[in-house]
Amino acid sequence: MKKRVLIFTYTNMNVDGIISNHLKWLADEYEIHAVCHIPHEQHDIRYFKYEDDPFPKRMLRYPLLQVRSYESFVWNRPNREIAAALSENRYDLIIVHHLRLLPVAFQVAKGAKVILYAREFYTEVYSDSLLWRFVMRDYYNWLAGNFLKKCDFTITVNESLRNFYTERFGIPAGFIHNAVNYSDIEPSPTDMDNIRIIHHGLASKSRKIELMIDMMRYLDERFTLTLILVEHSTISRMYIKKLRKLAAAYPRITFTEARPFDEIVAYTNAFDIGLFFMPPTNLNEEYSLAHKVFQYIQARLVLAISPLPEMKKLVEAYDLGVVGDTNEPESLACKLNSLSKQEIDYYKSRAHHHAKELGAESNKDKFLSIVESILNSRSSPQP
Repeated sequence: MKKRVLIFTYTNMNVDGIISNHLKWLADEYEIHAVCHIPHEQHDIRYFKYEDDPFPKRMLRYPLLQVRSYESFVWNRPNREIAAALSENRYDLIIVHHLRLLPVAFQVAKGAKVILYAREFYTEVYSDSLLWRFVMRDYYNWLAGNFLKKCDFTITVNESLRNFYTERFGIPAGFIHNAVNYSDIEPSPTDMDNIRIIHHGLASKSRKIELMIDMMRYLDERFTLTLILVEHSTISRMYIKKLRKLAAAYPRITFTEARPFDEIVAYTNAFDIGLFFMPPTNLNEEYSLAHKVFQYIQARLVLAISPLPEMKKLVEAYDLGVVGDTNEPESLACKLNSLSKQEIDYYKSRAHHHAKELGAESNKDKFLSIVESILNSRSSPQP
């Protein structure tokens, strides 16, 4: 009989490449159940739908955090209902995709092994926000203090975040890069009279996207910038409106609609440079190794980034593009202005050369080895 694994998230699985790969990699060896908001269309597994409360109803519960009634805050209607739905089943392993879901996972575990797949260092996730520090930080610290050490293993997305988890919480942890699937495409031709820059991703105020807009002040007329920004909240929607107003002064900046996750690499292949310029506004942003960096690689683009440690390490290790000397947009613009056609074509060829090595498929064996090791109750996997 196959062992049973529960994938536990609250997101739309159709736009989550990491979970999609986990489902595909696990399906041959294990019986898979999954909790999510929207199931993946291409996987024939048993789904349990996670339906969050409407925003106004969620807001009514936040006073519980101010009086430190954390247990009451955890057990809202969605968590009670999903725990009840899962309670009839027994699992060998639960893979949890957010710190805030750990209390529910342990409620239904009944002896199952638990892996936290931590894409952020959650206790610092929005530490640049006064509102987050006031409302959420103590709650996330409570979750971390009460549940992290109960996990059998924690997987995060780069070496720096792994080190933060092991040093601050004393827990076994490893990392698997946030890579995307390999795309069998060629670099696009370079037109030095029209050098096309692309940035895509969530419209988060922490990322200071206005600095990428400001960078256009320093780039010469050959460069254009296309922004694909995904809103994820009311605040995010307002932020995009602000960015559009700022960009109105720059005719070489274009906003375009978001593409489906599985089309973004093919779409961005027509560009020349993948941009991710972000100051270290909080710990997670400072030590990020963004999903989009790997999408840019698969699209065979030149990488242009700010000097954040993990991204700089990747770009320099594989010679994939240019890194700003400072966290000021003028620094990166200066490097972009100086690029020759030969250099642009060279960096595109480097992305092409390393695309398979840096594709998600290279993570499969490492991920399955961790799962097997935990299920078989051996010592914690090597970080």
